[in-house]
Amino acid sequence: MLKRISFLFILISSLIGFEFKTKAQTVETIAGVQGLIGNTNGSTSIAEFNNPHGVEYDYQGNIFIADRLNHLIRKVDTNGNVTTFAGSG
Repeated sequence: MLKRISFLFILISSLIGFEFKTKAQTVETIAGVQGLIGNTNGSTSIAEFNNPHGVEYDYQGNIFIADRLNHLIRKVDTNGNVTTFAGSG
């Protein structure tokens, strides 16, 4: 049923000239050193990660990163400090 609805939406939108527009996305390194693998805490310019995977944030502006292969949740606070939030590695 979902495929049929999607197909009909695409068909109708192409007939009436409807276009999907997306905004450009920017990827920026906020913490870590490219090419270095580890679990070093500290300022964002010296912190090391091992396969960071997921990112979340809280209302205070802290960023939480799932440091997948280190088995850690890392926190980047609003002052630019990286600490281990959860996990023992």
